[in-house]
Amino acid sequence: MNEKYMHQAFDDAYIYAQLALAPEQSALAMHQYMRKEALEAFELWKVRKHKMPY
Repeated sequence: MNEKYMHQAFDDAYIYAQLALAPEQSALAMHQYMRKEALEAFELWKVRKHKMPY
């Protein structure tokens, strides 16, 4: 690891702030991929009986 960056902590507050904005206001480019496949996996998860509570 580069010594220059060893003591810098990661701060994800900027990312969360950008995600809270409407897509047209966010500075982050967002693209949706594999929506159909993701929805299929989510539907399988929804009916699963043994889920890990978070």
